[in-house]
Amino acid sequence: MDAGDWIALGVGTASVMIAIVALRYSRSSAASSARSAAAGQDSAQAAERSAQKAERLSDIETERRHEHLAPEHPGEIVADQERRDGHASLFGEITVKRAYRVQAFAESGGSTSPISGLPTLLEPYVPHRFHIEHMPEGRGIPRTERVLFKFWPPVEGVDGDAPWTCPCGRPTGQDTNRDGHWEHRIPVTRADPTQNLW
Repeated sequence: MDAGDWIALGVGTASVMIAIVALRYSRSSAASSARSAAAGQDSAQAAERSAQKAERLSDIETERRHEHLAPEHPGEIVADQERRDGHASLFGEITVKRAYRVQAFAESGGSTSPISGLPTLLEPYVPHRFHIEHMPEGRGIPRTERVLFKFWPPVEGVDGDAPWTCPCGRPTGQDTNRDGHWEHRIPVTRADPTQNLW
């Protein structure tokens, strides 16, 4: 073999060696890329789980805040009997700890009728008296079984200095013909069921 053959053989051997090293590097790179891709996918899944957990915690906090802002349930309405203009009537009273928009309805069996005497906005710590029903002569037991109160946060620009909001996204007091933001059904009892107004 002459010198040219030796050079050609050396170059060929070097090329094979380079090809082997390149193949090993390529395989190593592919494995490394696969590990990186798997790690990236794991990171993305962990980030998604973390975001879902944060959203659940946010929902829990929003619901906790909604419950904190709710008007307290008084347990029952103790109705006072009164005679006015020759007619007997039942009146109730409600006091709230913060301002609320309100609508109230007397419920008996399947029937509902609006209650009069309540303002649209209940002021905090002010006893609000309202008319429940007339008591026709001869009837000693009220028809009204319970009062449905629908409450909403006060409306900005309408309810003076009282506005505040609840973060939960339930109905606002802009339309009081809708469901209440909070609703309480409160049983009605008579203050003195033995008293006969007739």
